Amino acid sequence: MIGINIQEPYATLIASGTKTIETRRYKPPAKLIGQRIAIIATNAGETQIIGHARVDSFYQYKSKDEWAADARQHCVTPGSKFDWTDDSPRFAWKISKPVLLREPVAAPKRRGRIYAKDCTVPKE
Repeated sequence: MIGINIQEPYATLIASGTKTIETRRYKPPAKLIGQRIAIIATNAGETQIIGHARVDSFYQYKSKDEWAADARQHCVTPGSKFDWTDDSPRFAWKISKPVLLREPVAAPKRRGRIYAKDCTVPKE
């Protein structure tokens, strides 16, 4: 399974079902649409797979008003480094069917800045 690196607290918000839109400055790769991805929680400490979810679809925000209308789904804190800016596109990745693992598992040692290719997620 492909995993995606997501900073905390956003990783836990996705895996627990609170955050249903992951925001990025790029579209998801076409091969991820309709697929489950591992949620890799990143922070200053250990990097772990904490859950998985499905990427259903995506769309691009056209305005700050559209961004604001989705605030309850993307959970991005106003004023944070992930907040809306006029100089960079923002894409909404629609996420569904989240699963928060009972026990996190170690993320693969070989990971890129954004993705990891060989994530093993235990069956719950």
